[in-house]
Amino acid sequence: MDGWIYRIHHQEEETGKNWFEEKSYVGQTKIAGGIKARFRQHVRACEKKKESSKKRTGKMAKLHDAMRMHGTSNFQIVQLEHIQRDDEHELQKALNQQELYWQEQFQSVDRGWNKVNAPKPSINKKLLTSKSLAAPAKEENVAYTSLLHRTKKFNETPEQAVVHLKNLKTEPITVYRYGRQVFESYKKLSNSRYNRNSVNHKTIEQRVRTLLKNGDIKLAEEDGKIIIDLVDSVFDAVEENKYQIQLRDGTKIDGSIKDIYDELRENQQYQENLPAYSTVVSRLNKEKQGKIAWSAQQAFGLDFPPNLSFAKNLIENEGYKFFPEMPNFNRLRNCIPIILEPKKEIFESQKIFCETYKIQQDQFSDLKKKGLSVEKILEYLDIKPLQTSNGLLTFDC
Repeated sequence: MDGWIYRIHHQEEETGKNWFEEKSYVGQTKIAGGIKARFRQHVRACEKKKESSKKRTGKMAKLHDAMRMHGTSNFQIVQLEHIQRDDEHELQKALNQQELYWQEQFQSVDRGWNKVNAPKPSINKKLLTSKSLAAPAKEENVAYTSLLHRTKKFNETPEQAVVHLKNLKTEPITVYRYGRQVFESYKKLSNSRYNRNSVNHKTIEQRVRTLLKNGDIKLAEEDGKIIIDLVDSVFDAVEENKYQIQLRDGTKIDGSIKDIYDELRENQQYQENLPAYSTVVSRLNKEKQGKIAWSAQQAFGLDFPPNLSFAKNLIENEGYKFFPEMPNFNRLRNCIPIILEPKKEIFESQKIFCETYKIQQDQFSDLKKKGLSVEKILEYLDIKPLQTSNGLLTFDC
């Protein structure tokens, strides 16, 4: 019995140039006629897919989308391996193993046109019956449901799952003690009567970790449990930071997030486009999460957000403008804007740019990853700049 592992890659029919050198599709086939017959199947499947269909289905959807966008004649198939086995089961096992190997070599799932990895070897599903697992669960004194869960979810053998579950039993449990009362979790501690300032359980956890790290509280072991004796400060009220924003008329507002939010909510000029309170808090916490910091002015939607802050200077000093209109800062996603230099236009997202010029987003992304500028992408797609009667640039699509 014969099987083949193959790779499909881009190769422009006229020039032989591969515009997407980092992208591949790796597959397997056992059909008569080998890889050439398999490639014809890919072409037929691609041509049957309607141009208007936006729904991606099947594990080859990414490949067929690329072939449809760039033309099936601009793709080539090459043989990577020819595998022969006497037994069909052994052949399939070898094909799966080698397909996975070549997918990893070409990074065809992470960077290419494969949607999923080849099937990995798994344990015999016959071992996962209740009859076969009930006996070892009872014999080893572990929960049957936990044993079944680990064999199915983590693809462990029953023996491996038993070892893991028995190790869990031997690990000491950590508890938290305050006022001579013991709590099993931060959440239960947060819900207790001791938490008079209603401190969130995540905040309590963060404080305990800091105290442990600094040596201000210590661990003790009693009766097979690790006990953390807490101090009063874990329940201290959370101090709110003070912020300042400036309204369009020059009025300045100072206070906590809630103070400023309540004042803006009562102002008819700002209440309609006011972001959600949770959104404002999230934006102001970005810096703590290691992300780009937001100012209070930006967080409340009164200034260009960080990903568009560069546009402020372009618009105010260099004559640029947003297309089709100035976006609402509070409804913007954290996306990368597109600048079209010849027309001094800024598109708030790649999606809007591609919709404007009727370009497939995947195609635009692929070309951009190749290092092509926006203008070069338009040139590659044969969208040529023209002068109109009023001297403004337009594009012939």
